[in-house]
Amino acid sequence: MLIASTFHPDWQRGDGERVYEAAPFFMLTFAQGPAAVSFERTRTERAGLYASGATLLLLLFITAWSCRGRLARKGRQDIKQITGEHTAEVGA
Repeated sequence: MLIASTFHPDWQRGDGERVYEAAPFFMLTFAQGPAAVSFERTRTERAGLYASGATLLLLLFITAWSCRGRLARKGRQDIKQITGEHTAEVGA
């Protein structure tokens, strides 16, 4: 049976028989009847995915927090220009 999907060692047949890499985008398995093929990630792979997701969320939070400060400062400057407020510099 030729399967049109990229091969990865985590592909397993339900009956424990082997799944072979036939070409870059095809897998091959030999079956005499219906065969179920499933993909299951290992614990390490799942931990890596969770760590990547958490890192992405942290980076998005840091970026949003940084932009919030810059936008608030710019907003205060714009309000001062509109209202005509000026800060007087004290010279010696």
